[in-house]
Amino acid sequence: MLLNPLPYSRKVELGLMRMKVDGTSEVYQQAARAALRRFGNLASIKFSFRAPIGGATTGKAGRASRVPALVIRMR
Repeated sequence: MLLNPLPYSRKVELGLMRMKVDGTSEVYQQAARAALRRFGNLASIKFSFRAPIGGATTGKAGRASRVPALVIRMR
């Protein structure tokens, strides 16, 4: 699993940053599509929001603590 536990990563993924540049929202989703095209025959690659180790996982606080992640599983 690849993720960035820093607070801004969720904002970047959702396109909520004040200083936006075209193509900078949905960064992890774009990376998942590119990786799937290249390595789809070797691994299952999916995008999701995950809590880093020790992060809250339920309720409103849990939602805010989840960050974008690429989940990669070898076939």
